[in-house]
Amino acid sequence: MSSLFLFTGPNRYAIRQERRTWEQEFIRKHGEENLQRFFGEALEFRSFVDDVSMMPFLAEKRLTVIQGLPRFTKEHIELLAKEIHPSSIVLFIEPSPDKRLSSSKAFLSLATIKDFPELSEGQLKAWMQKFVADRNATIDSAAVLTLLEIVGTDQDMLSQELEKILLTSTSITVRNVQQMAVPSGEQEIWTLTNMLAVGKRNEALRYASSLLQRGEDAFSLWSVMLWMLKNLVAVHAAHADGETNAGTIASNFGVPFASVRTLMPLAAKAKPESLSRLVDWAAETDIGLKSGMYRATQEAPEEVQSLVDQFIMKTTALSRG
Repeated sequence: MSSLFLFTGPNRYAIRQERRTWEQEFIRKHGEENLQRFFGEALEFRSFVDDVSMMPFLAEKRLTVIQGLPRFTKEHIELLAKEIHPSSIVLFIEPSPDKRLSSSKAFLSLATIKDFPELSEGQLKAWMQKFVADRNATIDSAAVLTLLEIVGTDQDMLSQELEKILLTSTSITVRNVQQMAVPSGEQEIWTLTNMLAVGKRNEALRYASSLLQRGEDAFSLWSVMLWMLKNLVAVHAAHADGETNAGTIASNFGVPFASVRTLMPLAAKAKPESLSRLVDWAAETDIGLKSGMYRATQEAPEEVQSLVDQFIMKTTALSRG
């Protein structure tokens, strides 16, 4: 088996946990003196190869962990794979290697790859239950769903929110989650976009209000609205040209695929003149915010909050013809 390994994939939480397991198990068996850690960008090829080609010192194994891929050439990597001592294990960690580079291709072809994909919703639910149980606590199913709705599916953020909530309760309920959890920026955008796209006016108003009550900046929320409107216009234009493939629209217009898929029903239903009026109003309003027409500050954001509510009202009206 190859002594060259690569941890990769979008699930950075799982990568970090697996790295910790490798290091702890190695130290238990072989001692910390034969564990080395480097940053890839700081590696010098010749000295690194000399190091990993040597026999471990007074131990059966040596583990070398490198965060990030180094700036080696394809030929360097091929030589490295040949020169690694049989008792030396070399682990590179790079969640998203640039597969266009010949060096990355060499790593991917010569190393033993361990991929860490994002978990499915079902896997996340099971993981959250275990995460809490391992800390001698419980979380009910409704609280799990609520946390996913607020925070999203990023395990790093979920683990941080769970640790925070566990400081106040060992029996986590929906109320605990609603009081303590902080939404991620992407999740806020997705949740609001989804509500607006299907015309859930009252739900969107309540959700925006809850964000503001939990400390979300009103100006940031306004920016989220403008971002959503920009994407809606792009999807509407593509649909008007007869394009209905979400992947093609995402690629051609630079709109996230998930947003395209969510916005397509609204884009198909919205009348051009209604959407145009909304864009005109949003543009004029944004100029007014930036020019001082509205008396809105970080300390007194009430006018911006009112504009957010107006935006929700006008956008949800699009889906009603």
